[in-house]
Amino acid sequence: MLPNSKSFRWSDLFSWTALSIFAALLLNIAVLISGAVWTAARRRINDEPYHGQPSNTELVFYTFTMPLLTFFQSPIDLACALRGMLSPAIALTTSTISLCGWVTQISFWFYCEVSSHENLEQIPAWCPNTSRDPDVG
Repeated sequence: MLPNSKSFRWSDLFSWTALSIFAALLLNIAVLISGAVWTAARRRINDEPYHGQPSNTELVFYTFTMPLLTFFQSPIDLACALRGMLSPAIALTTSTISLCGWVTQISFWFYCEVSSHENLEQIPAWCPNTSRDPDVG
C-alpha cells in the first residue's frame, strides 16, 4: 500500500533506488559476459566466402553499445544515490533514456537474429554474417 501524499517522501525510496541500480548493474555484467562469449564465438567461424568476416568494431558496436553505456551509467547513478545527489526527476530521466536505448538495441538484435532467415537479401550489412547467412552459424 502506498502512503498518502502528505507523509510520502522521496527519501523513503532511497534504499529501493540503490537496490534497483545495483541489480541493474549485476544484470548488465551478465549481458556483457554473454555478449563477449557470443562475439568470441562469431570471430572463430570461418565465413570469409560470404562478404568476409565482420570486423571487431562492427561486432562490438552490434553487441555492446547499450550494455556498455548502462555499465557506466549504473555505478554513477548508484554513487549519486548514495550521496543523496540523485533526485527523482534525474533518476526518471536517465531511466527513460536508458529504456529507449535498450529498446533500440534489442530491436537491432531481433531484426538481425529473428527475421534473418525469411528475407536474406534484405538483411543490412551491419548485421553479423551469422545473421545474413544461416549456413555460417
